[in-house]
Amino acid sequence: MDAEITIGLTLNLVYLLSLVLQPFMPTTADEIRQQLNAQQLSYALENNFRCYLPSGHKIGQARPLFEKLEQPLIDEYRLRFSGNNNLKQIK
Repeated sequence: MDAEITIGLTLNLVYLLSLVLQPFMPTTADEIRQQLNAQQLSYALENNFRCYLPSGHKIGQARPLFEKLEQPLIDEYRLRFSGNNNLKQIK
C-alpha cells in the first residue's frame, strides 16, 4: 500500500512539474504529459496540492526526454558558447 501511495504522489508531482515547465520548455512539458497519459487538466498551479491523476491511472510508454550529448558535441558547444575566454585559447 505504501508503494502505491508513493508512486501515485510521485506521478502527480511529475504532472505538476510539467505545468511549471510549460512556459519555458513547452515541448518537454507536452512530452511528460504524453508519457503520463494525461491531458493538460490545469493551466495554473493551485495553492493546495491535489492529485490530478486518479488512483489506478495507467501511464503511457516511458522514453528519454532528452537525447544524450556525446563528447564531440559537448566540446563544440563549449567552444561556441563559453564566451570570449576561449578566443584567447584558440589564437
